[in-house]
Amino acid sequence: MRSWPRRAQVGALQDPRSFRLCPDPRRMWFQSDHEPHALPASISAVSAELSRYAARRDNLVSEYQCFARSSSLRSAAVDLRSSVSNRLEQFSSHRYLSPRPEQRNFAMHIVANATAKNPLFFMRVYVDQLAAYFTYANSIDTQIFVAPGQHKVEVMAEDKQGYISDTIVNVTVTSQAPNTTISGIQNMPGWQSCGATFPAGSGRDGQVCAAGKSDPMSTMTEGQTSPAMDGKSTKFTMSGPNIYSNELYFNAVAGGDNVSHFTYDLYFYVDNGNAPQALESDLNQTFGGRRWVWGSECSFKGETPPLWDIWDDEAGLWRPTNVPCIPFPSNQWIHLIWTVERVNEQVHYISLQVNDQVSNIDTYYNDQPGWTLEEIDTAFQMDMPDPAIDYNVWLDEVNLTAW
Repeated sequence: MRSWPRRAQVGALQDPRSFRLCPDPRRMWFQSDHEPHALPASISAVSAELSRYAARRDNLVSEYQCFARSSSLRSAAVDLRSSVSNRLEQFSSHRYLSPRPEQRNFAMHIVANATAKNPLFFMRVYVDQLAAYFTYANSIDTQIFVAPGQHKVEVMAEDKQGYISDTIVNVTVTSQAPNTTISGIQNMPGWQSCGATFPAGSGRDGQVCAAGKSDPMSTMTEGQTSPAMDGKSTKFTMSGPNIYSNELYFNAVAGGDNVSHFTYDLYFYVDNGNAPQALESDLNQTFGGRRWVWGSECSFKGETPPLWDIWDDEAGLWRPTNVPCIPFPSNQWIHLIWTVERVNEQVHYISLQVNDQVSNIDTYYNDQPGWTLEEIDTAFQMDMPDPAIDYNVWLDEVNLTAW
């Protein structure tokens, strides 16, 4: 039984509707030097409220509020608060590494929360009118990659009745960072998981997720001190009795289209190296209605001989490489590094490193069109064999470098 990198039926995705802007942006500026002197950009609450006597829907703007009118008489409100970080994030001590001078990008920290009287449908971040980040959650805390220059950043929320609120801020980015490393992903908030299909309440209820015959028994626990590389690993469990069942864990850690090269670097530790059907690590980037998937798995029991497989997004198939993949030794840390890039409408798998062994992959596949859930996410999947064998995996020092 093979696993699949979150391949939903694209036609089944509900494309969130467009929105109208409140044209009174709040302004902030980033400083041009490498000190965290940027002005705070706390933005006043923007609410979308129902007018009982409105005959049509439009926008009326005051300095701090944007009122959305509707012909409906039911009460609805969305309260959206957002801010752009006032730090130059590449110098943060716990998430980012110092840059090299030859390449330009900037990781802008976006924090937003939305509360609604009606159930919330989704939140989205736009940069210069291009959707950069999407979530079904009622809060956002993420990094958006942008180029130096002037940008209009819009954070919007919509409830399930169609009422919309948005906050707009004009940003001038004058810092030029060569790359950004988001580190310690295994302990970051925002992790989600799914078995054969997406669970109820996920926003994608019932769509295919990790595939497999059924759902496994699986858990995730952060902040593990042992085994651990740095005292903060995350433990993932996998147990029967359901054979050929899979569990996918994923975290949308960033967004934006200004980065196209990635290094996905992590350590993993398996307590029973002979147990997994397969272990999978994925990276996904989505914007502009397209998704680029760099999916990889070590397929121990699905092929003879076992090989490293990579995902062909356009065909929806796993393709074998020529790199052998034997079961990993039990109770040892394994170092995995994927280097990949986005080239126009293709994914490029450049190289794979397992411990000290580097393999040249140099393979291109076409991307997936018709995708609307904008994000950059990292993912990890565990597959159960037949017969079912319980096993555990720990992840540590999970880092994503983008440029």
